[in-house]
Amino acid sequence: MAVVKIIEKPTNLIRLHHYHSEHPLEMTEMLQGLGPFDASRLEEWRLYLQWIVANRMTHVEWVLLCAENFQDFCWSPDRQSKMNTLTGMAHKFSVKVFVDVAIAMAQQHAMHMVQDADGPYDQQVQDIKNAITWMVGSGVDGISTENGVSEFTHASCNKSLGWMNILVENSPVPVYIKEHISSGQFCDGFTDPVTGGPLNFNFLPYYADKRLGVMPHTVQFYTVDDPAPTYGQQNFTFMLESALYTASVNRSTIYFGETAYWVNFDIDVPLFLPIYGYRALYDLRKTGSKLAGCADFSSGFEFGYWLHDTIYASAAWDPQLSSPDTVSGLRAILTPMLWSTDVVNWLLDVIQVQRDLLIYGGTPGAMDVAKKNGQAYIQGWDTWSELGDLAGLMKTQPEKLGFDSLRFNPFHSPKYSTQVRPFLSKMVEQFSRLNGEIQTIAENAPAEFKSYANEFLYTFNITTQRAVQVYNLYEYVATGNQSNWNVAEQALASAKEIMDVYQFRLPVDRVASWNPSNPTAYDYMYLWTAKSLYYFWRDRAQVLLDSPVDLSPCLYNIINPVDVAIGQEDLQKILVELRELAKKWGWPEEFIADCLAAPKTEPKFP
Repeated sequence: MAVVKIIEKPTNLIRLHHYHSEHPLEMTEMLQGLGPFDASRLEEWRLYLQWIVANRMTHVEWVLLCAENFQDFCWSPDRQSKMNTLTGMAHKFSVKVFVDVAIAMAQQHAMHMVQDADGPYDQQVQDIKNAITWMVGSGVDGISTENGVSEFTHASCNKSLGWMNILVENSPVPVYIKEHISSGQFCDGFTDPVTGGPLNFNFLPYYADKRLGVMPHTVQFYTVDDPAPTYGQQNFTFMLESALYTASVNRSTIYFGETAYWVNFDIDVPLFLPIYGYRALYDLRKTGSKLAGCADFSSGFEFGYWLHDTIYASAAWDPQLSSPDTVSGLRAILTPMLWSTDVVNWLLDVIQVQRDLLIYGGTPGAMDVAKKNGQAYIQGWDTWSELGDLAGLMKTQPEKLGFDSLRFNPFHSPKYSTQVRPFLSKMVEQFSRLNGEIQTIAENAPAEFKSYANEFLYTFNITTQRAVQVYNLYEYVATGNQSNWNVAEQALASAKEIMDVYQFRLPVDRVASWNPSNPTAYDYMYLWTAKSLYYFWRDRAQVLLDSPVDLSPCLYNIINPVDVAIGQEDLQKILVELRELAKKWGWPEEFIADCLAAPKTEPKFP
């Protein structure tokens, strides 16, 4: 018998899977040591670790939470014992464990080391030391942390730098800090060594102890070279430049991209977006072997999003540097993974169409795509994405031409008829074509792959219905044509029929229920908005305008803003804007209150 020896060497030595448990995901409760912590839940953890090993990842990481309703548990010996159970199981698979515990950030119930960011510095130092002792005693192999007091605000730069150095100096395990994509925050007196200009606060770790590793983090499905009209940026090229710089000065650097963003953008609509796989491979081909490694920000496995994670893992090991381009490299990754050439060709076609329409708005190579890209329209919009726009705050998703601007402002920009309608119409045309093709592929899929084929089919069908709904709602507002309203209604009905038969991997109450008792800052599980078609219904209400209050951005609010992200200063700006809108449209004063907290009971839609 012939013996075949296969010797491979990974391009990235650190290959980390970040499970973003700040979001109400499948395993969030268990990873906090809360809820059922029994053989059944630990078996899920074992299967997850098995997936990590099978896909040749080296590390796993999750975010630890701490909220008022379980404050006494946060740093307790009981939680530490449960953490040891989780880390011990990981070590049996030779998987290393990092935990994400912020230094001072409390956003989204993040567990944080410094208990009072405005208190005595000596106590802050002791808080950090105590936190290190607890985390290391939990069996972790490394600590990753967050800069700032929220994703968009920070303490003084000197104080923040001191916290970083105290953490590194006292930790017996490696420490990494996230470098976020947000804009508009600078450190006076610090110069950016890459640009020579003022230092972006997110890059303050340039000046920290050299033992502090960094994780430059890009968001959503944009590559480092794509136009990316989000988080106040035009593109993410500067993040790549920063990563290459820190690696060149011998600071351990882990590139940190996403395979799902969650909030309003993708899996929670739901949208089938294999362009995340393209982004993963494209960026990892850019970084090559220049960095210490890479990390994958994952926010759920349903609706085909496991595919993004699997592509990322494959690209982390081998980013296909010998392939002439990213599409060829993707083909090399997908072919042994899936059941037929037809489904591989279909996925590559979907990726090309989505890059053309969702990123570039049907204009290849365009860099000014603000409000002129398909993603801005088919993603979800909630109260706080709209209010941030009104108050001039940072926008964390692509902006769109709103229904109200189209309806009430004859000088709206971009011009709907010439700059928006064409790509919305083309999305319907191209998505409908691709939807027909996946129906045939799914019908012919082998029995052992049928569930995966149907998952692609159902999710892409809903994505198509979303494109149909959005296009026809805009046409109805622009023309008043009743037939467009009827088509939009049928698209919503079709999406509901699909969602009613979709089979989740876990019981609905675990993944798609209204659940205020979960440990995150959200009152629902991560796919509740998808299961309920929340974003479909909200857009419908804004177009139907049954009453003047439907013009309010407070419509169907499901978020507690201060708990999730927005500080008191920004909240005050928003309240000023809300009061002006209330006067203009004749809303009752109490309607503004709907913006300030999530509803006490699950919203119901027609």
